[in-house]
Amino acid sequence: MCDICSSIIHTDKKHDIASCPIRAALYCNVCQVYGHSIFKCPDKNAWRVRVPEYQEQLIPLRVREQYKITTRTPIVADTVDPIECPYPPVIEIPEDKDGKSVRAMLTSLQIPVSGVKENRRVFEAYAALIGKKVVYLQNEQGVKEKVKIKIKKVQTVQLAKTEPVG
Repeated sequence: MCDICSSIIHTDKKHDIASCPIRAALYCNVCQVYGHSIFKCPDKNAWRVRVPEYQEQLIPLRVREQYKITTRTPIVADTVDPIECPYPPVIEIPEDKDGKSVRAMLTSLQIPVSGVKENRRVFEAYAALIGKKVVYLQNEQGVKEKVKIKIKKVQTVQLAKTEPVG
């Protein structure tokens, strides 16, 4: 047993540090050394390189050297307010007795479906999770919109057929 795996694996098998399976699995991307994880890295100065302080650090080094970018523009702190959403956080869905629209929505989101009430509950929980509210439209509104869309499609198809070729 070596010092690295003695706290993880409790066996009496003795092995060399070079052949330790835990050491081989633990690799630190910060200092490029086997034997410890990223979170236990002793090289604290390398962490400063990992978190950018200037906007130019977000550009790859090869590109900075090619275009001779030497400026150091500090990254602005996160005190700026987030951009407001231009639309209300609402999911509008047509109301129906058998719950086909809710079932279709859940299927499109790859969420398992079940009974009508359970589907509604799951869909409303999903909407709350993504920060939206579910609004059920009355049947008349949904049907009127559907009819308008169908009429427009039929008219455009007829116009395309009546035009002379060439």
